[in-house]
Amino acid sequence: MSKKDITAPLNHEAELYLQGYQLIGGVDEVGRGCIAGPVAACVAVLPKGVTIKGVTDSKKLTPSERERLAALIKKVAIGYRVEFVTADVIDAMGIEAAIYTAMTRAAEL
Repeated sequence: MSKKDITAPLNHEAELYLQGYQLIGGVDEVGRGCIAGPVAACVAVLPKGVTIKGVTDSKKLTPSERERLAALIKKVAIGYRVEFVTADVIDAMGIEAAIYTAMTRAAEL
């Protein structure tokens, strides 16, 4: 990891640290727009004061950028977790509930 990959913490994270929170995770989902297949969500907890330059909505990244950033997140993160909700569960509960379920499961680091 080079210094160019690290940027200053976000303002809302700084506020949460001031409130006493010690571990703050970022979450993203993929699969919302798929016509078939699972939806996935990932939560990553980075060390305090560390953000990774370029991490944004995964849909705005090229596949090679996603792969590079995923490897960097896995290397730097205190912890991360990926959870999936299958297509049959999405059909039963709807996409919004399925995304919430995937995010909630992922957040249970």
